[in-house]
Amino acid sequence: MTKLIKLRSKHIVMIAAVLVVMIMAVMIFSLSLPGEQPQPPPRVAASAYALVDLGTGTTILEHEPILMLKLGSLTKLMPILLCFQELEIGNISLDDIVTISSDAANRSGSLVGLGEGAGITLDALIYSVMMPSGNDAITAISEYICGDEATMVRRMNQAAVELGMSDTWFTDCAGTNSFDNRSTTRDLTVLVMEIMQSYPQLTDYTRDTEKTISYSRDGEGFTVTLHSTNRLLGAMHGVYGLKTGTAQNSHNAIVVLEHEGRNLMAIVLDAPSDSARWDSAKTLLEYGLGN
Repeated sequence: MTKLIKLRSKHIVMIAAVLVVMIMAVMIFSLSLPGEQPQPPPRVAASAYALVDLGTGTTILEHEPILMLKLGSLTKLMPILLCFQELEIGNISLDDIVTISSDAANRSGSLVGLGEGAGITLDALIYSVMMPSGNDAITAISEYICGDEATMVRRMNQAAVELGMSDTWFTDCAGTNSFDNRSTTRDLTVLVMEIMQSYPQLTDYTRDTEKTISYSRDGEGFTVTLHSTNRLLGAMHGVYGLKTGTAQNSHNAIVVLEHEGRNLMAIVLDAPSDSARWDSAKTLLEYGLGN
């Protein structure tokens, strides 16, 4: 009887061993199936980058997430957020006519060219910020909301603290202070998530490659056609925003894309050239779609 029990135990052990081998073989086979294995991380030409699923807030990829780098015109996202907050509580309206001041008209860098004394709706000014990245337009918005740029900058830094953007600092509203306005991919993710969740209508201002707006000056009406700085709009299916920034040979971009219900965001900071900026953003988004 003891002998029989020993034989049965031995058979049980052998059967268990065979089952383990079979399970391992199935696992190895399933991992080797085409399309099942995750793609290796892409090579991206930028000092810092991130790929984020906006629907879940999950960071899919990131490199140097807390490295503070020059923002350029990515700076403009913060005063735009504050603008939408003012719109939400009813302090201002999209139909309000804003008068372009001398300070706004004479900003350096990228300009819409509205000219001092021009009257333009706040709605058109937001297009002028989000498409061609007009420094005159964001200055006019800042002055309209806060009275002057210095007050806007204080509100921008306060908002950064409230959002938990601990590695972000602003010194102007437009991003012309190339070496002083800085942030990280992690902080920018927080900022964009706040914008997209609270004010998704902002992307109405970023979906077009061009748009004609109207304004008046000295009693005469004018139009100007705005062109988006986002080179992936229309070039990559599903892209609908969001913002570019350039500062002293540092090329930045935040690009958002929708595909089959998924919303992905690529952040590229400090790419060495304009083409590298777009190649990097495209590479990140393609990686996200493939995984």
